[in-house]
Amino acid sequence: LLLLLPLLLPSSSAAPSLSSVRWYVSSGRVDANVAFARARPGALTGFYGCCGSFSVAADGSVKTRGNLSDIAARHKHALDSKVLSYHAVFSVDPKAILSGAGEKAAPVLALAAKEGGADGLLCDYEPDFNYTDAHAEQYASFLLALRKELNLKGLTLGMDVAGWGLLDKFDIYGDSADFYTSMSPTYNAQNLTKNKEFVRAMERTLGAERVSVGIGSTPQPGYEKYCSNMPSYNYTNETLTSFLSFLKITAQVSGVDIWRCDIDHYGKTADFFVSALEQYLKPSNITPCSGHRCDTDACPCGCECGTDQDPGLCYVPADRENRDEIPTDDDQSKAG
Repeated sequence: LLLLLPLLLPSSSAAPSLSSVRWYVSSGRVDANVAFARARPGALTGFYGCCGSFSVAADGSVKTRGNLSDIAARHKHALDSKVLSYHAVFSVDPKAILSGAGEKAAPVLALAAKEGGADGLLCDYEPDFNYTDAHAEQYASFLLALRKELNLKGLTLGMDVAGWGLLDKFDIYGDSADFYTSMSPTYNAQNLTKNKEFVRAMERTLGAERVSVGIGSTPQPGYEKYCSNMPSYNYTNETLTSFLSFLKITAQVSGVDIWRCDIDHYGKTADFFVSALEQYLKPSNITPCSGHRCDTDACPCGCECGTDQDPGLCYVPADRENRDEIPTDDDQSKAG
């Protein structure tokens, strides 16, 4: 008989590292962004300063807008209790990508981000034509050149991805950025099954630790007019809580990113929405069974297959939840 060495299951007070929650904000609305952070400090870990702090022109030259040093510092130090992250969102002219001229912008962008005190950059590139692999490969080449320059300075590069056009060719972009954050379809709660499938596709190719999932915000009742420039993203308390639970416990992605529906005309985000994010950031009891499914593979040793709610989910049997009976992978290899 195989003898399994025990693993001490985490108690209710034990927890993995916290996930991230970063909000897209209008970089020019610093006072409002700082006020939000101070009012709800448990609902965020950082900001994406949107949009166009930098732009790469067709010839590869870089244009800047605003005083990044001041903007980044005020966002990062909005709270006394912790330092928030700040990534500047930038755009690229498709001609710069297709000609290769954009790559000469890489050292310029990296130096500007470093000198401006940002934690890195987030590339928002959404061409509406030429959805070929060749175009994606040219874009990946640009991103990789920029990532190398940023990493040399201790900064990170993010890429906006989506389920359309050029932005879902994950096999091409796999090594191009430090993290990937989704737009459509996950911004919208209209089809959570589709959203989960998209997240899983990102994970398979990019790795859960580099996946961040974008979610479109819901306005507080009475503030809908402030979201007039954006579609309705349809998240309710029920759908948001369910999706966040999937992302944290099952998918175990690195975090979520919030696209403010009122980013053009600041109003107020629904209280339930912010409260759900505060809950998401709280430590949770994740076991060795968490995130494993038995409809695609065997459960880890000591876990059982199928709950009443999800017949394909691995779980810790009730009689073992407080006992030292779930082995680690190392334990299993020793037993073999």
